[in-house]
Amino acid sequence: GTASLAAAQGGGGGMGGRGGRGSMIDRVLTQPTAITITADQQKTVDSLKTAMTTDMQGLREEMQNGGDRSEVMGKMQTMNKKYQDAVRAVLTPDQQKVFDANVAAMPMRGRRGGGV
Repeated sequence: GTASLAAAQGGGGGMGGRGGRGSMIDRVLTQPTAITITADQQKTVDSLKTAMTTDMQGLREEMQNGGDRSEVMGKMQTMNKKYQDAVRAVLTPDQQKVFDANVAAMPMRGRRGGGV
């Protein structure tokens, strides 16, 4: 059987329920086009989301404990790329095409007020 990630995630609500944004992994699998994944793929994605959440929490704590903001933000960007690549590797070539389009459609952080 297959599962639509959009349905499984309640439209991208994701982990933590932060304003409906969801995790980066949820967003690249659902927005703007939802990717239907198998149950086995979902298990792997769930494991990746858990690991990413743990890693990101560690970086947030580093920043809260006086870590250099720009250094930590750089680490977060690197981590996002690592997990995007890991999720992409789980997908079939057809799913990867949709995934790549979703990544391209994601707003770039730091471009505030630019309308892009």
